Amino acid sequence: MIHRIALAIIVAAAALGAAQAGLSAKKPHRIDDWSLPGHGGFAFGFGSAWIAGGGTLLRVNPSTGRVMSSVELPRGGGSPVVVGNSIWFSNGTGLDEFNPTRKKVVAHVSVPYAGILVFGFGSLWTVTQDGDVVRVDPNAKTVVATVPVQGPVDWAPILAAGEHAIWMASADTHSLVKIDPATNAVVSRTPVGTADSLLTVAAAYGSVWVHENAAADGRGMLYRLDPTTAAVVRSMKTSSPLGGQYGGTDVAVAQKSVWVANANGTVSRIAADGSRIQSSRHLVPPTEWLAVAYGYVWFQSDYGDASRVPIRRFSA
Repeated sequence: MIHRIALAIIVAAAALGAAQAGLSAKKPHRIDDWSLPGHGGFAFGFGSAWIAGGGTLLRVNPSTGRVMSSVELPRGGGSPVVVGNSIWFSNGTGLDEFNPTRKKVVAHVSVPYAGILVFGFGSLWTVTQDGDVVRVDPNAKTVVATVPVQGPVDWAPILAAGEHAIWMASADTHSLVKIDPATNAVVSRTPVGTADSLLTVAAAYGSVWVHENAAADGRGMLYRLDPTTAAVVRSMKTSSPLGGQYGGTDVAVAQKSVWVANANGTVSRIAADGSRIQSSRHLVPPTEWLAVAYGYVWFQSDYGDASRVPIRRFSA
């Protein structure tokens, strides 16, 4: 799981409970499974799904689920992002550029203890163990800005790009931080949540979404914020209570819905206006990384096991 001190993509044991009553969490059958030596997340591009974990990168045919290639990344890597003709990864030493045609890493940008990686406004953005957000030009392959945001990291900060800003969900400070990409400066800090829990974030549908995946008693809480004022405009429970602390690293946005992974092992699909939970399903293995693409919900556990289920099984 990505949580305390774990800005580099690592493998950690998890003890997540089964779904409890309250949101009728059904168990859809998996149709494909892939086993990796660790977890690292998903990317989609070049007609393929890419699954990272434990220094391994799988290229998967999204129509058949067949593994087309398996490549070992020399410095490991996770949080993959497709940019142009490349896939970028973060790892403990920085950012690596992977060429999918040559099946090899072709460039490296030094950013010690780089964590979650996103792309937006023509740049790559990552966050370090010192609590700085670092901006990298993927063409020049250089660091172009460093934005101090918080002190040394305990809970790993999560980043999102969209709605005219870079957003950092800081569980250490229980806040959502807005960074203006035009000035590379912090322009607002909004208090969000109070629990000792990871905060995840996404920006889409004219809103910013922050998920506290293990709030009071392990209950998931989703906050919708206005991207202009950075104010919380709505909040809702996304799972039943559970004694637990860890949920997913991602908030996915697709199919006119917001998707979150809760600490009780469920994934919830929420309407794009934040008004209601459309469906909630218990997935095995419990979800660390979450993505929605090619008509499927893709999920990966702390241990690296990855799978997918059809989106139609998340119908109301």
